[in-house]
Amino acid sequence: MSGLVILHKVSPHIGWAPINHLISLACSELDATAMRAPGDGSGFARHLARLRRRRPVAGKPHVLFIAMTAADLRFALTTPGWRDGYDRAAAWIIDSFHIDHANRRDLAGQFDHLFVTRPNDAAAFAAISGLPTTILPWGSDVLTLGSGTPERDLDLLRVGRQPPVWEDDAAAAADCAARGILFHGRPPMGKADDEMAHLFSWYKRARFVLASSNLVSPAPYVHKTEEYITARWTDSLAAGAVVAGVPPRGDASFASLLWPEAVLDIPLFSRAEGLDVIREALDRWTPDLAHHNHVQARKRLDWRHRLALIAEHFSLSAPRLEASLQRLSHD
Repeated sequence: MSGLVILHKVSPHIGWAPINHLISLACSELDATAMRAPGDGSGFARHLARLRRRRPVAGKPHVLFIAMTAADLRFALTTPGWRDGYDRAAAWIIDSFHIDHANRRDLAGQFDHLFVTRPNDAAAFAAISGLPTTILPWGSDVLTLGSGTPERDLDLLRVGRQPPVWEDDAAAAADCAARGILFHGRPPMGKADDEMAHLFSWYKRARFVLASSNLVSPAPYVHKTEEYITARWTDSLAAGAVVAGVPPRGDASFASLLWPEAVLDIPLFSRAEGLDVIREALDRWTPDLAHHNHVQARKRLDWRHRLALIAEHFSLSAPRLEASLQRLSHD
């Protein structure tokens, strides 16, 4: 049975820590080898690579290219050994909402299958590439990092970008204190190699975590018209917290992945009204809710459920993954 190589060009920046953690997790669970794609060289080299179709070689390892966006697929094509060093080849495009980054010449004749994160994008990528396209929605390392612990010393935790009315942590803290809400603003940054464990140590302390759709949380790096679930949502839920904010319902995976107790809708334009909603929800909160959210995250959000589909696609024997899935279902 051929093994699996996970090829990628994922940024080492702390903002991509969830996907770098996913790569490490995939290597462990699938007994795969990670390899970082080199720079793509000259435009002429890219042009030549696009003209040459990849030739699958039986007995060679399979390859999964994990791409931040479809624009990164060009890095696979100029990786040494790409043309005849692998058997089957698939790509997993994380920020698949950037459909305009796709270039058919980087897909057709190079990959056998595509995986995309948002259901919204599957049909477009299938049409552009002519390839079978499967949805692997955003997840979390629920089994290793998650928790349903009832002991929580924070009512409300702010992480990452927010709508304008929540941007000022000092003002939010004062308004929370007036309502008897234990609030913590932006957690201190961790190190790139332990950012996930660091963030989870904060998520586990919170009953509610503030997070809202990118369409109402402005930042230079977010998509301006397409909305999507991110790691703040899945990781908060993996840690047993409730996500409070304006949900990204335009992401079709929102309805299929999440459950009613996962989300608390709050008003967008008034922090005072939002805190009133949160105060009422805190009065109803019980430790059972943290346990429930963690259990649901184990069933729906753990990355290992996505990795199982990858193992099935490549017909991989993955005993570690099978054991982990058993733990997810029984622990």
